[in-house]
Amino acid sequence: MLLIVAISQIFAGAGLVAGVTVGALLAQDMLGTDSLTGIPAALSKINKHD
Repeated sequence: MLLIVAISQIFAGAGLVAGVTVGALLAQDMLGTDSLTGIPAALSKINKHD
């Protein structure tokens, strides 16, 4: 049981990282510059309700 929980946490972390990466790539594509691509990552940290 503990193995299943550990594996699901690994996949959840990978999904979160993938989402932030895609957000940064979309921001770069929409804005046409690299200067603001950190905004999606910053917002994902601010919006976290732990």
